[in-house]
Amino acid sequence: MRVAGVRMDERHVLRMLELGIRVGGLVRVTQRSNFGGRVIAIGTGRIAIDAATAQSITVRPAELNTHGEQS
Repeated sequence: MRVAGVRMDERHVLRMLELGIRVGGLVRVTQRSNFGGRVIAIGTGRIAIDAATAQSITVRPAELNTHGEQS
């Protein structure tokens, strides 16, 4: 998936940028909690985000390249 938008105040948007969550960036959900939190993979790293943060990030499907990988 590709990040399409982040709806947060500036302070939190800056924190998301520090973590690698930016508009146009690739993310993959690796775990979902019962209460709405997520663990997401960004590059080779993983981070846990709470439900409110997850709801503030909009995503869209990523296109596949000629090798069938997300690009």
